[in-house]
Amino acid sequence: MTRRHAFERGLTHAAAYATAHGHVAAPVGREHDGFALGRWLATQRKRADQLTPERARALHDLDAHWNPPWPLTWQRAFHAARRHQEAGHSLTDVPRDCTTDDGHRLGEWLRTQRLCPERLAPVQRRLLDGLGLIQSAEQPPDTGKPAARSWDRGLATARVCLSPP
Repeated sequence: MTRRHAFERGLTHAAAYATAHGHVAAPVGREHDGFALGRWLATQRKRADQLTPERARALHDLDAHWNPPWPLTWQRAFHAARRHQEAGHSLTDVPRDCTTDDGHRLGEWLRTQRLCPERLAPVQRRLLDGLGLIQSAEQPPDTGKPAARSWDRGLATARVCLSPP
């Protein structure tokens, strides 16, 4: 099999995956019709700077964020949030312990995005903006003195922002 044919085969599977899922952030172990799609995509990302402009464009046309500078885990969680919203659910009232059927800790992820927007790249913020997520910190209930509330909010934000995404 020629390299061109191998790339076209992988691209065909990636296109089918993108049609079904709306992205190509497939996990490394994902197979599509017996083809090791996740592994193939990981290889393309690893060699992104060596791809011809035509191949890079073909992948970009499937998913503008096929090779983001941020972790793919973030990209997968973003798409889980998008799917949740497209299914008719609100993203503003997702319980913190909500985990999707495919294992994304959606509630915790959404909370982290709201509490720590400064950790995000501008493009990530725009993606979240497209979902209508407000980039403001969650506020604890108003109890106690104003200085104590401010301290508690700051401490809660620091804990979330310093924990791994």
